[in-house]
Amino acid sequence: MSNHLVIDPSEYVRVLRHLQQNEHEQVAFGFASAESVANGVRLRVLEFYLVSSGELEIQTPRHVALTEEAQGKLIKMAWDRGASLVELHSHTNPRYSAQFSWSDLAGFETFVPHVWWRLRGRPYGAVVVAPSGFDALVWRMDPRQPERLDAMLVGADVWLPTNLTLTTFHNEVARAEA
Repeated sequence: MSNHLVIDPSEYVRVLRHLQQNEHEQVAFGFASAESVANGVRLRVLEFYLVSSGELEIQTPRHVALTEEAQGKLIKMAWDRGASLVELHSHTNPRYSAQFSWSDLAGFETFVPHVWWRLRGRPYGAVVVAPSGFDALVWRMDPRQPERLDAMLVGADVWLPTNLTLTTFHNEVARAEA
């Protein structure tokens, strides 16, 4: 597999400032072109939207949720641009590893298929940024089957995700099935 996310360095700095502005989780979305590459996809973020606190139904240090209006607005913006959506959100507690939480994964179970349907099968990406690094997932072929992101390309820098989410998820499923 070869799934990559490409982001302009100055835009990434702007997004990180938004995501790390305080102890509460924050959210941003990227509108990305999706280019099929050998066994993967290259999502190139063309524009970012920084979600304001007024567009959040819930915002705490441990959880964030968009209002239905904000969800619809972002999907429409992606549709109008012919773009895929890439979600970025923060986990601010330095005690926790850079990976998606169980509540993040539960949210993806309903949100990703909805976005997939509304955007007619365009890939969806998600990045969680934490003090210790980041993790990322891509839904490329199936809205119910996330794949790992192999790298985030920020200018000339190649940043690697922790890949803890899928490792933890697969280990938990294997234990439950045993």
